[in-house]
Amino acid sequence: MIKIDFKHWKYQFSEEDLQHGSPNKKRVAKDMLRAALQNATLFQEDTINFTEDQIICANEAFPEAALADPLADMKIWSEWLSGVRIFPYPGEYSRLSITKQFSKKPSNSSTGVIGEIIAGIFGQALISPEVLVRVIDAWPDFIFYPIDNRYSFLEAKAFTQPLKITDKNKLGIPIGELGDGLIDAVQHLNFDPFVKMWYSFTTIQQIEPIAYFNTQFLELDVVQTRRDGRQPTVPNQVIDGLAERAIQKAFLNLTKRQYQSFFRKDAFGRMEAQKQLIFLAEQQLESVLVDIGINEAININKERQLIVQSINNQVDSIIIPEFSEIDEFPYLKSKEHENDGSVFVRKLGLASLYKIELSIDERMKILQQWEANLKQANNPWKITNSDKKFWRCGSIAFALHYLNVNKNQ
Repeated sequence: MIKIDFKHWKYQFSEEDLQHGSPNKKRVAKDMLRAALQNATLFQEDTINFTEDQIICANEAFPEAALADPLADMKIWSEWLSGVRIFPYPGEYSRLSITKQFSKKPSNSSTGVIGEIIAGIFGQALISPEVLVRVIDAWPDFIFYPIDNRYSFLEAKAFTQPLKITDKNKLGIPIGELGDGLIDAVQHLNFDPFVKMWYSFTTIQQIEPIAYFNTQFLELDVVQTRRDGRQPTVPNQVIDGLAERAIQKAFLNLTKRQYQSFFRKDAFGRMEAQKQLIFLAEQQLESVLVDIGINEAININKERQLIVQSINNQVDSIIIPEFSEIDEFPYLKSKEHENDGSVFVRKLGLASLYKIELSIDERMKILQQWEANLKQANNPWKITNSDKKFWRCGSIAFALHYLNVNKNQ
């Protein structure tokens, strides 16, 4: 069980606040913006319980780093932190903990992954029903489907150290991280006032025996007058993300001969293979926009041309994994479906991980009926005629299934 104390704050930048986006005098700007944030409104708060299964399932969809089980990593760190394990570690526990040592440090990867998981789960409950682009190695972490023709950017941060809440920081967020986030938000909102900025700050307060997290969601916006008389545009990160989707879809439609052309030693052969992939990706673009339900939001020829240009740029530097036979490529292998339509993914300890892709009709229904609701964050996804408990993570639902095994053993 994981208990999360959740708070959702809202703040609208004033015209004076927006003057602090200059890259010069950042230190002063951060101080000014942090002070202004003391006027943020606490919109909602609640304590929500999550199962470990939901967190592990969400680990398949939301984080940037690839970790099998970040919670298990944090539990090991917790043992060292509490003194249950000490150096030198002979394979036995120090039951009395009568010696004192500096504890091991938590894995930055595990901490960050947990922060991104929590951000993704709450994001699809409060921001938008599905992540449109998962940005890798760049800012922000998530871009959500547009609501009312506005895209939402979400950046996730996580910490393990206890925080000292002072009069200058009523949200209980580390001063440095908060200042950096506010500067980034102001700079981007000055450039594009149609984007809504979100930050998720999660503090891992305790792991054992019950996990306690504290999560602060910060929603940042500008006044409507900043948008009056202007037309919304598609952010560059979305342009590149949609181009990548079209390329991936095109790749899955390559013939064996086209695939093998990428590994010809002559430059002409690879160039022809790239041209073919670009051609297929441009053909797939329209279906990508229809599949994700935002084809109407991208109806300007200029923006479609930008996606095509991004396709060309990405294909030019694409790295395709080489297999002796194209049939060995993992995503091309046909997998057997269970009776409930799910597909086995892998074993995770005592459990088996399954996934099921939502149909286009199901996704469109979610998009049309979705309303922001914090209570939906820990609700399982219902699959008819299934004995598995699924958790929806965007367009895919995951389940951990324990077959005739007590998972607490």
